Amino acid sequence: MASVTPLDVHLMKATTENAAPGFAPKDTTVPIVTTSSVLGITYNNGILLVADTLASYGRMTRFKDASRFFTLGSHTAVASTGDYSDHQMMERTLSRYALKDFLHDDNSVRTAHQYAALLSRLMYQKRSRMDPWWLSVIVAGYQGERSEAREVSEEQKKPFTLGYVDMYGTFYEEEVIATGLGRYFAVTLMRNRHRPDMSEEEARQLLEECMRILFYRDCGASNRIQFTKVTAEGVSVEEPYVLDSKWYGNSGKKLVVKSRRNLGVRLVSFCD
Repeated sequence: MASVTPLDVHLMKATTENAAPGFAPKDTTVPIVTTSSVLGITYNNGILLVADTLASYGRMTRFKDASRFFTLGSHTAVASTGDYSDHQMMERTLSRYALKDFLHDDNSVRTAHQYAALLSRLMYQKRSRMDPWWLSVIVAGYQGERSEAREVSEEQKKPFTLGYVDMYGTFYEEEVIATGLGRYFAVTLMRNRHRPDMSEEEARQLLEECMRILFYRDCGASNRIQFTKVTAEGVSVEEPYVLDSKWYGNSGKKLVVKSRRNLGVRLVSFCD
């Protein structure tokens, strides 16, 4: 029998305790265990995604190793910001479609663009039923050079797809995308420094800098981050690691926070 993790218990409680008498259970009526920003950027040979691994109960740390990436097929990756139980339910739902493609065994699979469009319709359906998934989602994938007889959009002709879907069903594609507070603290920096011909190393350094800023500014963020890379060869979900961070003031000296409980104040001083 497979072991049950605390994250699995959270999903089971979230989907059963919200059921009113005589009604079907809802996935989430109010976000409880939530996650922070996801960043995505295109570079010359693929797409890089990054997110931290912290899931918070309110503003308290609940899970420190909650990965928010999952794959659909061999060339599509999905990540989200929002309620973690909704993320798990979304993963289960989309994985059923991927399994259905696999079982048909007709050499036809959905592309990342098609998964994002499908998710957009699922989001719109659920919010119209007053039972939304409280998520902002990034879908990234490789779909190759498409030369079909039928007419397709310019987005579908691109070899790489980096799309965004929110809880209302809004769907768009961009070269740089951020969710959560990353839309305010990171996306401008990403747009200013992004180039279509930038290398993977340049993209990685830029995303690390953005995640460091979010760690400083977002109380729901963590410095333990995880990258996912999408290339023509497939999707690679990397192991998480701790991002180095330095709390220094303008003087270049380390910031030390001292508490005086009897006065109820916090004093900040600099030291070597």
